[in-house]
Amino acid sequence: MLPQTALLDFTICGDDRGSLIALESQKNIPFDIQRVYYIFGTKPGVVRGKHAHHDLEQVLVCTHGACTIHLDNGCQQEDIRLDSPAKGLYIGEYIWHDMLDFTPDCVLMVLASKPYDESDYIRDYTKFCKILERIVFGKTIRLRDAEIKDASFILSLRLDTRKSRYLNPTNNDLKEQEAYLQKYKEEKQDEFYFIIEGYDRTPYGTVRIYDVGKDSFCPGSWLTSYTAPLSAGLEGMLLALDYGFSRLKLPLAKYDVRSENKSVIRFHKRLGAVIVREDEQNVYFQLSKESFDDHKSYFEEMISSNVSANNP
Repeated sequence: MLPQTALLDFTICGDDRGSLIALESQKNIPFDIQRVYYIFGTKPGVVRGKHAHHDLEQVLVCTHGACTIHLDNGCQQEDIRLDSPAKGLYIGEYIWHDMLDFTPDCVLMVLASKPYDESDYIRDYTKFCKILERIVFGKTIRLRDAEIKDASFILSLRLDTRKSRYLNPTNNDLKEQEAYLQKYKEEKQDEFYFIIEGYDRTPYGTVRIYDVGKDSFCPGSWLTSYTAPLSAGLEGMLLALDYGFSRLKLPLAKYDVRSENKSVIRFHKRLGAVIVREDEQNVYFQLSKESFDDHKSYFEEMISSNVSANNP
């Protein structure tokens, strides 16, 4: 299944009188149900849907007949056939979906996490792909492009000396941080300033990609809050590196780490990065795509173990 999608199996209850399935918010439906609608009488050859959402979760259930749901996250595509009232398809944010191949008797019920809001729809596929250029989906978190509204959160991280002591100093000035983000949004098309956040939109930290050249990029500004799960920080950096290697198609990451930052130095060594030089202040690394691909599974397993431990 694509990230942000899942097949749900519902328990069938019943006796010799017949069968019953109960659907409940935050139980077998993973959100609070705010809207229910159903589609029926669809004409042959008609394709419905053809959109994605910024901030909506849905579960699709074919209560009668069958139809196919075509899913697209901008990188991967998948077709799911819904043909049983005991099966639901969860669709999260930023998943383009088409509904097609309806049988004449099909009744498709949709449970949604929010009331109807036209502004939440993304109906232009080109715009959808453009948005996804700066969103990265992971197992436990996602990276999204920083917005001006994130200035206060970013400033709180960078002013926490326990977290930011290895970064360049930042002025305690919210307006200055907002101005920086405004300039970033308007001018820095070759830079990527990501917010690390949970799928419930809780911000956990930041990570950047900058100094993008013809054959290399630099990851940095890697900070997470004290309330963030360990897996969030690890996965945030892995996703940023993979973005540089896979999305930007660059073969090499070049970056430096402060010499005193021993834990981060150990992390990059374990990831397969090579020290190319050192001075009194910094250790300079290079990491190739090949080495990243060979070593990242160690941390991916750690992330999975952390998720399992917190979700028994």
